[in-house]
Amino acid sequence: MMKIFEPVKAPIFGALLCALIFLGAEAAAQSELGIAAVVNDEVISLRDLNGRLSLVIATSRLEDRPEIRRRLAPQVLRNLIDEQLKLQEAKRQRIRVTQAEIDGAIIRIETNNDFGAGGLTAFLAGRGIEMPVLLSQLEAEIAWVKVVSRGGSQRISMSDEEIDEKMAEIGANNEMPEFLASEIFLRLESPDQDRDLQLLADRLFQQLGSGANFDALARNFSHSGTAAVGGDLGWVQQGQIDEELYQVLAKLQKGHISAPVRTLSGYHLFFLRDRR
Repeated sequence: MMKIFEPVKAPIFGALLCALIFLGAEAAAQSELGIAAVVNDEVISLRDLNGRLSLVIATSRLEDRPEIRRRLAPQVLRNLIDEQLKLQEAKRQRIRVTQAEIDGAIIRIETNNDFGAGGLTAFLAGRGIEMPVLLSQLEAEIAWVKVVSRGGSQRISMSDEEIDEKMAEIGANNEMPEFLASEIFLRLESPDQDRDLQLLADRLFQQLGSGANFDALARNFSHSGTAAVGGDLGWVQQGQIDEELYQVLAKLQKGHISAPVRTLSGYHLFFLRDRR
């Protein structure tokens, strides 16, 4: 059987958490040679994990406190493992990410956060975060979008009848309210994860209420395909998402964030940006 993910031995990961909790970012960064995880023989180092924690905290506008780092570390490590698997699949399919695509992603982040040209680099440098920490995340996001797009492009084209039905459906929905929304989706993969996932959803909701950046949290924690674009769902009409979730959006006020919503697949948080 192919080895997909081999977690680091408990004493090493425990030592990492102690470093993050008690020594702080600067001291923990000195543990560059430690291993946090091995994914198909590719190593995620303690330095990788510590750097990503610093990025998440900075871009999400969270306080850089030991308690915050301790709580975020397990989920951030899962995200790094997930990104490594995505990059490996992209490599298997001979999909490459170009410098132009990376530059475009950086420009979008700068635009969305009201940074000027080069402002993102300055923002990270001012917080002691090296640019490659962000670039590795962007590469994984872009590569996975390409993997998914390639799979979708292989589908059989819709028939004329199916297109007509879809156009009629769009016409019938013209007068229905639409909601411009973003999402954070935490996927429930097994029942024994439920409690931990609920706690994570509650913590994210609390952090958003304290001013954390929704776009950044979605990029770093959401399991949805929209994570690559900060959770952006675009304009949503009734029938495009589950009715239960649509009703959550319908009851939200513009600019507000929903409390976590539990469904069979996991936990959802929504940010209603506009309605029409």
